[in-house]
Amino acid sequence: MEVHHHPKVEKKNFKEYFLEFLMIFLAVTLGFFAENIRENITEHGREKEYIASMLEDLRSDTTKLNQGIQLNTEQSKGYDSLISYWYSKPYSDSLIRYMYYLYRTWTATRHKVWFTHRTIDQLRNAAGMTLIRDKTASDSIINYYEFVDRADRQIDVFSTNFQHEALQTSYRIFDWSLLRDFNSASPYKFLSIEKKFSFLNASVSDQNSYIAQMQTSGLVLKNYIRMLSDEQQRCLRLIDVLHNEYHLKNE
Repeated sequence: MEVHHHPKVEKKNFKEYFLEFLMIFLAVTLGFFAENIRENITEHGREKEYIASMLEDLRSDTTKLNQGIQLNTEQSKGYDSLISYWYSKPYSDSLIRYMYYLYRTWTATRHKVWFTHRTIDQLRNAAGMTLIRDKTASDSIINYYEFVDRADRQIDVFSTNFQHEALQTSYRIFDWSLLRDFNSASPYKFLSIEKKFSFLNASVSDQNSYIAQMQTSGLVLKNYIRMLSDEQQRCLRLIDVLHNEYHLKNE
């Protein structure tokens, strides 16, 4: 019978085991750092993409704010004129017609600024604001959109509460059969209509309620305009902050 001799295996000493462990540890550690660096580079790239997208949104908001301030200021002047003429008794035929014109043109509309939420919604849905690692930029963005929400609530309260109540009362004062010839595309033509205008036989209580509701609505509308003006300045400041913090060129 043959006897098989197993090859002799040399035992490793402590130093060799330690070197093997050190090599494995270094490989794992370097892999971890490499992956971490790769993720940081990826996240930084995504961050700059979000900032570039947000700058587009803010530029859009500046245009919307300019238009919104202008339209709401015109509406506010319409409110003020109607309130002022309300106290100019006795009314002439031409004044009553003009009051109908003001009433139809300004009191049943609203000019809400629809801010652009594209990028901020993506950030909130993706990972909150954690992708925006620059604290100055992050704080400025949060501040801007907090006031956007406040402005939205203000115009919603104006239209659903104050303006709605005034309109409900107005139906007992203004005769809508006289408004059938009103064309919103060319409202000034309404002033030259050869028709006698008069108010409905509303009670003194309804008349007093209406003018009080109009005055209150006008104040709420003026506050919305102030909020838009403040938000316009915040928008411009935020654009500057994002350009400065991310070293982007102004366009």
